[in-house]
Amino acid sequence: MLKYNELRIDSNKNLIVDASVLDIVADPNKTISIDSIKIGYGSNEETIDYYETIPTFFDNLDYSYTYNYQVVFTVDNSVNVEENAVYSKDNYTFKIVSIRENLNDTKEIVCVYDEDSAIVMGTSGNLTKVSGTGDDTITYSSFTATRVSTPHLRGFRLVIPLTDSAIITTLGNVANKLIYSYVHINIPADVWEELGNCSNAEYIEGYAYDRCLIVNKVFSYLKEYDTPCSDITNLANYITQINGLQIAIESNRFALANKYWTKFFTNNNITTTSNNNCHCCH
Repeated sequence: MLKYNELRIDSNKNLIVDASVLDIVADPNKTISIDSIKIGYGSNEETIDYYETIPTFFDNLDYSYTYNYQVVFTVDNSVNVEENAVYSKDNYTFKIVSIRENLNDTKEIVCVYDEDSAIVMGTSGNLTKVSGTGDDTITYSSFTATRVSTPHLRGFRLVIPLTDSAIITTLGNVANKLIYSYVHINIPADVWEELGNCSNAEYIEGYAYDRCLIVNKVFSYLKEYDTPCSDITNLANYITQINGLQIAIESNRFALANKYWTKFFTNNNITTTSNNNCHCCH
């Protein structure tokens, strides 16, 4: 339902988060859309919602659109009706979303018609209550219908320069930290039922880190092979630490992954050990 196309920190210290919704719903009226994007570091409780706070870092946004009609009925001020009531006329069904009072003893009932098709019916007439609170029959003197488009975020590419002053002000110096990413989607109720109410279908999460910090250290340890009688235990230990980090991330043990990252990868110290017990001919 949702996947990362890219999640990494590049060599310029830019955090890149690219995600998109998978097309599994054929009905265009059952649109699944991204509604929350959080970026942070450390544990889940420390995430920051950049979707609203720093929108300027979005490099590309992919939207799909659904369409319906906003219908406004003009009725007498004495009509008794409440929001969320549902009324019908002919083959049309309208849900009331708001009521506006006018100064000329009338009021306007604002409704939503969820179909994307023009409404053809008399400019005046009666509405019959289907559900909710209100008069069983409402007489309207006029109505207007306006086609409305609703955008649904289906994908995005977020490029955040971690050395940017706005990021440093919000999160501190996080360029060398393990970055947590969380993306949540909005799933319509009927689609949710079709999926069997699977809780992990509504979000994805992951970690990004500066691989250069690891690669550079690995190459430094590899130089031990060029030094006669060097002990390569440091390289073996470091590779084990890398594997531990990857296993923690892949098994969703994010707290443990953050612990390993902080302990093993946040310093640039290179430890080399000479094997004094070597009895080779060097």
